[in-house]
Amino acid sequence: MANNFCAKCGNPIEANQNFCANCGAQVGTFQSNLGEQTQTDQSQVNQNNGQSQSNFDEPNNFVQQQFNQGYQNQYDNLYSQATSDPDFMNFIGKNQYYYAEQFTKIKLTNSKVTWNWPAFLFNVLWFAYRKMYGYAAAVFGAIVLLSLTGIGSFLSFGVSLAAGIFGNSIYMKKYEEEMAISKTMSPEMKKMYLYKKGGTNIGAVIGIIVIQVIFFIILFTVLFAAIFTGSFNQEIIY
Repeated sequence: MANNFCAKCGNPIEANQNFCANCGAQVGTFQSNLGEQTQTDQSQVNQNNGQSQSNFDEPNNFVQQQFNQGYQNQYDNLYSQATSDPDFMNFIGKNQYYYAEQFTKIKLTNSKVTWNWPAFLFNVLWFAYRKMYGYAAAVFGAIVLLSLTGIGSFLSFGVSLAAGIFGNSIYMKKYEEEMAISKTMSPEMKKMYLYKKGGTNIGAVIGIIVIQVIFFIILFTVLFAAIFTGSFNQEIIY
């Protein structure tokens, strides 16, 4: 009884036959060739699909490249404007190129989030150094009040972290405010005003350090006196 048919001519093939009795084709050869062709065709289909996917992605890649190029052009333009502006350079003073880079990023991304290591590490001193005395006083007061609580160290770290994250945007806001005030001034008065309001103040840093040292000396003296007095009174009672 025939178990199969010749793949070439369709003649019935017995189970023990190696060749077709009608056309002489070897049993299994045609099927093998057909399988190989099917595998080849599938590989070609996969390759074509990959090529199609690549072609599909090309417009997206092009758009991304155009966006990146546009962003870079805007960045270069704003950065160049800042570094070539004498008012900006006069106000910033030291580290002009660093702040030109940070202000440019803030404007392009419309985000106040950047990072400033000196603001994070020295917070109060950094604000005073950059003549933002109101912020320096606020941060100092917050740290002092938080240090009196049981979890003051964690909250103080949060204040430092906020200073590091938003320090550059706060400084940019100060710059824009002072520029708006000086807009109607004569060139000479504007230069003097920006120099006075901007730049750095190492004297303020020294002053803040002295105030902090005096404050903590007084604080520890009061605490020590309270502890000593309490212990002394307790000894008298007993």
